[in-house]
Amino acid sequence: MEEKSGKRAKHELSILDIAAGVLLLVVTSLLIGNSYVAYIGKSYNERFLSDAIALAGKAANDGLDTPHVQLAAYGSWAHCAFPGFFIEHPEFTTFKDEITPDLRVVTIASSTRVRVPAPFLIMDKSMLDADDEFYQHITFKNTYQYRLTNPKNIRGKVIRTPKGLIKVPQKTDAPAKKEDASESDKKDK
Repeated sequence: MEEKSGKRAKHELSILDIAAGVLLLVVTSLLIGNSYVAYIGKSYNERFLSDAIALAGKAANDGLDTPHVQLAAYGSWAHCAFPGFFIEHPEFTTFKDEITPDLRVVTIASSTRVRVPAPFLIMDKSMLDADDEFYQHITFKNTYQYRLTNPKNIRGKVIRTPKGLIKVPQKTDAPAKKEDASESDKKDK
């Protein structure tokens, strides 16, 4: 029979080695969880906002007034899931519809709050919202703009904007007066 000595073999792990490995695995999985939840929340906000600006741009291109463009932008909520534990429902923070005779600019901003699974592992504490004490959140904000030159069906219409009603003037396409070469020669002399 062989006697066992007090030394362990090189391939055996001690309790401290196993505990350090488990701790490293837990910290790594929490970091991956933080990163994944933040990525999903940010991409969710961007997808929501891109759908909203596409619908609002289509309505603006059709020549609808500001309230109808805003209602079209709200149509992007039809594709949003219910808020979950980690990712809240996106919110519109800004809607602007600026109309001039030559240009129409629709600006939409949104924000989505994401609850961080392990806030103690975030190195940059300025990313976290200051108003939460128990559940720490990160807020992702985006702004998209839709610029439309010479909007279809907008000439001669009365458009309702947040500043009031404006009448978009008809564009006159009067051809420029061309002078004969002989007349320009006479002016030069």
